[in-house]
Amino acid sequence: MVSMGGGITVSGGGTVAVSTPAIIAQAARLDDLQRELHRCSGSLRAIDRGVGAGEPPGSADAARAIDDARVLLAQASGWVALLAAGLRAGAETYGVGEHGTASLAQSLAAQWGMAFGEVLGFAAAVAGPALAAAAVGVSAPALAVGALAAANPRTGAALGLLGRRFVLENRGILSDPRFIDLVRTSVMTGDDVAGGVTQPPALLRLLGDEGLGIRGLDTTAAGLAAAGGAVGVLRETPVSVKVAATSAAVPAMGYVARAARIPEGTAQVRIDRYQIPGRPDRFEVYIGGTRDFSPTATDEPWDITSNVAGASLDDSGAYRAVEEALRDAGADARSPLVITGYSLGGSVGAALAASGDHNVQGLLTLGAPAGQVVVPASVPWVALEHNDDLLPALGGTRASLDPVIVSRLAMGDGADGGTGADAGAGAGRLDEIFPAHDLDRYRDTAALAEGSTESRLRAARDALDTVGAGAERVESMWFVARRTPPGKGTVE
Repeated sequence: MVSMGGGITVSGGGTVAVSTPAIIAQAARLDDLQRELHRCSGSLRAIDRGVGAGEPPGSADAARAIDDARVLLAQASGWVALLAAGLRAGAETYGVGEHGTASLAQSLAAQWGMAFGEVLGFAAAVAGPALAAAAVGVSAPALAVGALAAANPRTGAALGLLGRRFVLENRGILSDPRFIDLVRTSVMTGDDVAGGVTQPPALLRLLGDEGLGIRGLDTTAAGLAAAGGAVGVLRETPVSVKVAATSAAVPAMGYVARAARIPEGTAQVRIDRYQIPGRPDRFEVYIGGTRDFSPTATDEPWDITSNVAGASLDDSGAYRAVEEALRDAGADARSPLVITGYSLGGSVGAALAASGDHNVQGLLTLGAPAGQVVVPASVPWVALEHNDDLLPALGGTRASLDPVIVSRLAMGDGADGGTGADAGAGAGRLDEIFPAHDLDRYRDTAALAEGSTESRLRAARDALDTVGAGAERVESMWFVARRTPPGKGTVE
């Protein structure tokens, strides 16, 4: 097990408040002290009643002393409450500043993107055919490489190894929180650059993330999928699902138990069915991370194609596979459902919760690039994200304050290694490139969240645990999903 590194920071949950471990601990101690002061005051009240009833010698002096003590206790309780409120107000102020800075950065990036797009549009209008020919000359090699990789898997694998070697040699910057913040903001500007070429700035601002939100990361991802499809990559296919194994289990309680049930082997999905006499069955689904990092779809739906399709808010192969697995497990639109997902699995889980097609009672995501997914505020959502993990940043900035976000520096203690839980066919070891994305490190963060006294985390954990409360029988089912190329039968 890897070291847990530094403490967690909690934000979101419908507020801009940001609670560090010190604030959480001190506020909890003050709450405990206030409860103890109330208990002491209650004890003195009981003693006062006893003294008054017997009227022994000196009872009047004792009663006055008790009254004075209770006044002092009440004053102390008031000061303690004021201190606790001050700590929480400080968290709110910290959060307001952080949220304002992030909003300003995104706005400036959007302005830069639009300006850059306008320059490109102006250059295109002036240069005309010459610029178009230059663009073709620059893009032709990339398109040729993409087509070659799609046509020849062996060549694609070799190109992938070259790319991986380059990334490994420069991986230090990929875990730098400053670089990650830059990426998180930059992925939101693709639509601004493209729109700046053809649309007037006023209309672009109205349609973009800072306006109506019609254009955004999803439209950029959709454009990427369309461009990839033209050269034979990032193409979605039908999927099929089958049960790989079943077993009896116990209800999952808490963040640690849920993180432990995320699939890591061949099966991509685990579903626990809770049976309670006289009540409809309830379900928990656990969704694993990306298995295949090739842009060319194979028979593995937990791949880059599903990642891009999910970012475009389209139904990916992984999304459709989870829906089919839920149906096979006996869940319908009314079945109470709790979702836990890691990486791609977290994005799929967030999309399921956002769809409105399921009775989702709670959501836990680990390292998921799901920032732009808007889940109803009525669904408790806890998102674990490492500040030195690049992959969640690819989901862009947060579209909502509703998720309770638990963050920390996973590599802050200098630990290295890991299990490479998200690595799969054609991927090498992903934790070698993005060590902070390792599933075991996120399980450590789940343990820190489990032990936290922060009120938002406690409330969300209680909501997640409700679905399995009282279950007398729990059946676990593991599902294996496969892509089915068009024109072929089900892939076994």
